[in-house]
Amino acid sequence: MLLLLSLLFFALALVRTTFDWQATVSQGDAFRFSDIGETWFALHPSSLQMFQPAVERYISVWLWESVLQPVLLWPLAPVLAVLGLIFWWLARRKRRRKDKSPFAGR
Repeated sequence: MLLLLSLLFFALALVRTTFDWQATVSQGDAFRFSDIGETWFALHPSSLQMFQPAVERYISVWLWESVLQPVLLWPLAPVLAVLGLIFWWLARRKRRRKDKSPFAGR
């Protein structure tokens, strides 16, 4: 399951990189990754607009301003690729631990 998740994140990172490449280079601009918040706004703007006041009102203004807002400015494709690497590493680690089990091979 972890390996499948890692492949999904790698595929999403590749697709997002392709979209970013086409969107920037085809217009003659230098290549740049789109931000998480920019992509979220393009996919479903009303949920992003409701998320900010909900976090500020019910959780903390500090959480929105100091944590979530900077995260929304991170480039999406590299974040997806890092998530893919994390899940791939977890899948390998789980498989190695299973192979080292004293009950393996019985």
